[in-house]
Amino acid sequence: MRENINFFIYKNINTENDLKKSVNKLLSFPFIKKVYLETDMRAFRNPTRMKNIELSINDLVKNIQSECPNC
Repeated sequence: MRENINFFIYKNINTENDLKKSVNKLLSFPFIKKVYLETDMRAFRNPTRMKNIELSINDLVKNIQSECPNC
């Protein structure tokens, strides 16, 4: 049988100070022994993904603008 586990999620952490505050707050609860951190991989929050999407769009535009090899 699965226990009811309470957990907290903090989002939109943009600075190191925000991260420290969130982790310290979580660790202040006596029942929390571990904190898991995950990066936000959504494109609008990830500069690396944004750049790759831009490159893909540029390639797509070039392909759309080129004539068919059989024409």
